[in-house]
Amino acid sequence: MLMYSANGPVSGIRWPASMLLLLIMGLLTPLTSMAEDREIDSRPSILIVVMDTVRRDAVSAYGGVADTTPNFDRLAEKGVRYTRAFSSAPWTVPSHASLFTGRTADQHRLSMPGVNRLPLEFETLAEQLSEAGYETAAFAENITVSDAFDLLRGFDVRESSGLAVVDDYIQVNTLEASEAFQSWIAGRDTSRPFFAFVNVMDAHTPYPVHDENPWVPESASKHLVTDRPLKSHTLLCGALPPKDQLGVLRGLYLGGVHDADRKLGEVVAAARDSLGGQRLITLVTSDHGELFGEDHLLGHEFSVNHHLLAIPLVVSGLKSLKPTVIKAPVGLVDVMPTILEWVGIDRPADLPGRLLPMDATQAEAAPARTFFSSYTDQFSSVPEKWEGKAYSIDKDLVRQFCVKSNRVFGAMASLIRYPFKYVWYERYAPSLYDLSWDPNERSDQLKYKSDLAESFAAEMKKRVEASRITEPAPEGSEMSEEALKRLKELGYVH
Repeated sequence: MLMYSANGPVSGIRWPASMLLLLIMGLLTPLTSMAEDREIDSRPSILIVVMDTVRRDAVSAYGGVADTTPNFDRLAEKGVRYTRAFSSAPWTVPSHASLFTGRTADQHRLSMPGVNRLPLEFETLAEQLSEAGYETAAFAENITVSDAFDLLRGFDVRESSGLAVVDDYIQVNTLEASEAFQSWIAGRDTSRPFFAFVNVMDAHTPYPVHDENPWVPESASKHLVTDRPLKSHTLLCGALPPKDQLGVLRGLYLGGVHDADRKLGEVVAAARDSLGGQRLITLVTSDHGELFGEDHLLGHEFSVNHHLLAIPLVVSGLKSLKPTVIKAPVGLVDVMPTILEWVGIDRPADLPGRLLPMDATQAEAAPARTFFSSYTDQFSSVPEKWEGKAYSIDKDLVRQFCVKSNRVFGAMASLIRYPFKYVWYERYAPSLYDLSWDPNERSDQLKYKSDLAESFAAEMKKRVEASRITEPAPEGSEMSEEALKRLKELGYVH
């Protein structure tokens, strides 16, 4: 074999520069062809962004407030916006379980008595996409969207906010999900499509105070805004703050929604820039809402109120998709089967979720359906003493100013067959509402629609029995200390 120098072969024979150039080009051509012939997977990349704790009417695209979510609104202008999307639970862990598995809360049972990790029997969306060749990555600011509850199973890359104990105090190491996502996507393998999940939680308590707080009422006194004397999870029922303080809380919350939307814009822009002309489908939603005095409650515990379950949802990036507003009821359980359909993976036959309708024709053809949501004092399995300190297992301390009419004790669940919503309580009489004209659930229609109530009650009985929501947690089913720490930091354990 001849070895070549810049002037020719090592043997000493001099070669014309033009011939050497042709020779080099001839040697490189096969390599260039190999790079060009490398297959690029043409399936679309999928991006899910969850704006944690964002209720539907806090998103300006829905008309209830102005200018809170310009990035969400732009996606909605060119995509499909759903006006009646519902969560499976009023808090993060079980709602994300439904998002990732396509299962209802009474099926996966995560957070119900004795079920503290996502059951292995349910294959997650990330697992299926990873098996199908997708690059999968998750970035979650919420410390409960983590391996502590096995929610991120199937993601090749997973980053979430963590906890550390410093001088006997729990300290949060907060992940900036937008920055982490941008760092990851800048170095990924562009020959493969990706499935990325991003959770941003700027709308969660404690609500941020900015130099300017445009959604706080102008009449609010300055000290209420700057001092932030209120913690939403400790002022309930008879201790509910007065109207002006509630207005400040809601205004600060909307500022947090705006912050979450800013991160949404950053994530979507980074994803689009990285893909160039390749396809990207973006789905943006929330896991649950927040209460600001409805039912004399604040936060998102002890209730299945409409404003906790009504969430925003938009899809953008589908081919030949006309801007559409869909009024047909949909749920978080519909996300998984829909994404599997988009990427050409067979859906499990037993998934309760349906394909999200993408146009008016599909929406009109959709048969009536029922959505199950639930809440329980899921920490009945918390030890009486944890790390040497006593905690209120049944949260009596938080609910000390609540009375029977507040209906905040025991398990509860709802069935929504739009426009009607049936609410079951373990300790109280059920109720029935017509959401089409009573979204604040102030007028109980149970006695006026007895036949409908009986139908709901029969279905609810089956669901409650299947979920075992009222049964005590079995012995030995306590949560891990890591999970407890994460829940305590967010105020779920007191």
